[in-house]
Amino acid sequence: MKGGNEYKKGLLTAEEDRVLTDYITVHGKGNSSVNLGEFSKEEDDLIIRLHKLPGNRWALIAGRLLGRTDNQVTWARSSGSRRERAKKQGQIQNQSLES
Repeated sequence: MKGGNEYKKGLLTAEEDRVLTDYITVHGKGNSSVNLGEFSKEEDDLIIRLHKLPGNRWALIAGRLLGRTDNQVTWARSSGSRRERAKKQGQIQNQSLES
């Protein structure tokens, strides 16, 4: 290895694949305490309220939501904001069509 940071690129060998599969079988994959389901209305409301206090401190907000990661909270808030804007645009377009 040159410089000690050379990585092998490409597919896993059969042996590497077996080792990884065995590890996942024994230890599981990922953190089982993470909630992967949809956000509830209560969680959405809490995110909105907490976002007003510390702002974009997603890790701090996620700490208040059991089983949620900061990335999940960030995406939920971002997609929620997009949905809210889309609803408002739809309402504005509908009002202009009615006029």
